[in-house]
Amino acid sequence: MNNRDNINRKKTKGLGIWIVIFIFLLIIQFFTSYRSAKRTDKNPDIIEEHLIETGDVFDTGGYIIIDNITITYDGEKFQVSNSGDSIVRITAEIVGVKRDGTYESIEIPSFVGVDKAQYAKDMEENGWVIEKDTNIVRPGETLYATLSVFDFSTVSEEYPKADIDEDGYWDIVFTVHSQRSEDTIVVSTDDVSSGPYKFPAN
Repeated sequence: MNNRDNINRKKTKGLGIWIVIFIFLLIIQFFTSYRSAKRTDKNPDIIEEHLIETGDVFDTGGYIIIDNITITYDGEKFQVSNSGDSIVRITAEIVGVKRDGTYESIEIPSFVGVDKAQYAKDMEENGWVIEKDTNIVRPGETLYATLSVFDFSTVSEEYPKADIDEDGYWDIVFTVHSQRSEDTIVVSTDDVSSGPYKFPAN
């Protein structure tokens, strides 16, 4: 009887260990699935960022790097981050891309965002604030810029269409202009431009 009891106890103990291991594995699987689910498109707060190449479509999560500037599209706005040590201005340009890869300027759209640092400063000093748009990005800061394109061809046929090749996309070139201060507007031959990228025309 004693031997049989000992055997039964060992079997029960062994079964208990396997049950604990099984439950532990289920818990691990649950949290792994949960983390994976958070990274899917079902959660709009999670954006999978990916570097895009010249000529690619600027889709959600796509980003490019120009000098010390990273421009990321979050699905609504462009996040322009300055990792350098100088103040810069960012401009966008709608272009027409030729078959040989060269391009011509069509128009300069609005590419600005709210100056959050100045906004916070004015609010603290005055208790009220008027939002001011800017294309300045200070070192270590991020500007959330909106691209606004006006198709002048809708006013007159003398103007070329913003989507000149009618492929459903605007071809956009970004340029980084280094500035001596926030009060200057300096354009130089040393300014760095990206290649053209496609962005859905609307």
